[in-house]
Amino acid sequence: MNPDSYNFTAECPYCNQKRGVSCSRAQVKTGEPVRVYAVACNHHWTMTPEDSKELRDNTSVLKS
Repeated sequence: MNPDSYNFTAECPYCNQKRGVSCSRAQVKTGEPVRVYAVACNHHWTMTPEDSKELRDNTSVLKS
């Protein structure tokens, strides 16, 4: 398992289903919109700036 990977749940905009997704912790800390990947449906997408900010603000493990 990649130690830089962060896993959480998000709604896939293609399937309209909740999916387990992953992203890079380093990417989250940049302040840019977060790009995620859902292995279950094999979709990639970029979260909205608002959702990316909410992820940063509400996830304590990403605040270091």
